[in-house]
Order: sequence, then structure tokens, then C-alpha cells
Amino acid sequence: MHIASIDPGVTTGLVIAYIKPRVDQVTITPVLVEDIVTNHSVIMSHAIQYRCRNVFMEQKPAHPSKEGLDNWEFLFQKFTATYGYMPATTGKIQDHPSQHKVLWLIQPSHWKPFMKARTNLLPKNLPHHAKDACMMLHYSIQINYPDKEIIWQQKLQS
Repeated sequence: MHIASIDPGVTTGLVIAYIKPRVDQVTITPVLVEDIVTNHSVIMSHAIQYRCRNVFMEQKPAHPSKEGLDNWEFLFQKFTATYGYMPATTGKIQDHPSQHKVLWLIQPSHWKPFMKARTNLLPKNLPHHAKDACMMLHYSIQINYPDKEIIWQQKLQS
């Protein structure tokens, strides 16, 4: 299954990855990794193109800049109102039937401390905001599959 992870802001980090759960591990193979500065609608087209049923997006920050807030609200509205994603803050991927599209809102206070000591697990040479999106994806997959090792495969394209 393809999953998107988005770190929205003035510059938005985007990762779309193929996730494959196995008996004792989950492999994450990034297929698209980029920082997006101006055209945030491209995020929607990537998520639709890869048929991402699950999208992880950082929760709206407490004190965002106006432009960062505008980008967050644009993405939230597009995913929920235009494309029919159901917002969720709790639960697991496995709790939702495969036909449901879910926008998982992840608190920075949850994923950042968890990933602080685990950045060595990520692919190297990532753009700044895409790295945050990768860390949030790793955290989210680990929470969904707590008993499995998370393995990053080689990036396919960028």
C-alpha cells in the first residue's frame, strides 16, 4: 500500500512510500521525496496518483505563520472536503476498512521525541522538510506495527 506523509508549512515536506508489512518487519520504500515551496496542489495530485488511502499529516501548530497556516488549512480542506478523507487522531490503519481514506493528524509532540534518537534509521541526504515527513512516517508506522522492525529500502525516485 502507498502512504503519504506531509509536514506542512511555508515549505512542505512530502514523502510517498510503499509500505509492506511482513511477519516480523515492515519495509518502507520511498517513491517520492520532496520539499514543496509554492504549488501545494501538487501534493493532492501525488496522493491521488499513488492512491494513498492513508495520509499522515502533522497536526496544525499552536503558533503558525500566516502562510504556514494557510497551507495547512488548504491541505486539510482538500483532503477532507474535496477528496473525502476522514480525519483521525487516534486508532490504527488496521482499524479502518481498505475502502476508507483516512487523514491521520499527528501531534509534533508525539513523533519528534520518539524520532530524536532514531534519525540514523532514515535514508540519507533528504531535503529538510521531507526529512521531517520521513520521521513522522517512521513514527506512524512503528505505532501501527509496534512489534515489527521498520526497514527503509532504497529510494526509487525523487
